[in-house]
Amino acid sequence: MNFLEADTRAPLRIVELDPGELASLGRDFVAEIFDSRLTGLIVHGAFPAATVARVVERLERGACDHVERASRFWKGRAIGPSLHYATPDLRDYFDQVRAFRADCAALFEGGPDFQTRIDELLAHAHAGQPPSVLRGPAGETYATTTIRGLVPTSTMELHVDIEQFKIPTIQHLASRLDTSSLLSYFVLLGTPEIGGRLHVHALRYDDERGPVFAHMELPIEEAMREIAPYGELVLPLAAGDMLLFDAGYYFHHVSPISGARTRWTQGGFLSRSCDGASVFCWH
Repeated sequence: MNFLEADTRAPLRIVELDPGELASLGRDFVAEIFDSRLTGLIVHGAFPAATVARVVERLERGACDHVERASRFWKGRAIGPSLHYATPDLRDYFDQVRAFRADCAALFEGGPDFQTRIDELLAHAHAGQPPSVLRGPAGETYATTTIRGLVPTSTMELHVDIEQFKIPTIQHLASRLDTSSLLSYFVLLGTPEIGGRLHVHALRYDDERGPVFAHMELPIEEAMREIAPYGELVLPLAAGDMLLFDAGYYFHHVSPISGARTRWTQGGFLSRSCDGASVFCWH
């Protein structure tokens, strides 16, 4: 186990370990991140390199393309159901959840299954407590992940995720969650040739200037100059690694991508229930 730390205005502390260490420790890293005692957790080799290479090859051949849309937030591919794009009655969303589950089973054929493995890793990260299942108004199951493909020349600009609880189509879900915090998790499936690295900045949304940065509409170069004095960590992620971090409150961005390869990730969000007794995966 190793800790990545930076000399910054706000504490940045990310633990990195392998799946065996995570399983043996019995430590509640999820609670530590929710409670701001830790910024994040990297599990190196969460998925075998051969598995994610096979998944990327299938994605680039068009697997899952019937649940794909152009992203509103970055240049690239958004695959799977997302409440950001849902109609108010959520009927289309829950239809896509069912279709995407079937597609993911085929995408990861040959194992390990994505959702089974993620549930296992998150349970180990939460002192043995598996994530709970969120149900919709008629008992439907919410999605737990989507797939993102950031294509060459793309970037993901500076942002935090906590404000998405204001989106109207998330209101039914948000009424059942503690909306004061939000974690993000993803597995890096495929790396670009150049760039595409995740930068986590020490500026938090609840700092004095946090809301100002959240609503800035600046070119990425200018935004980086503005936030640079706060400090950052650039995370050492390889294909097959899983990251869980406080994306709700820590500003972060993905550096511009160059070369021929797409940056592929699959992941979602973690939220506590209103009473704090459960932790849910959703997207």
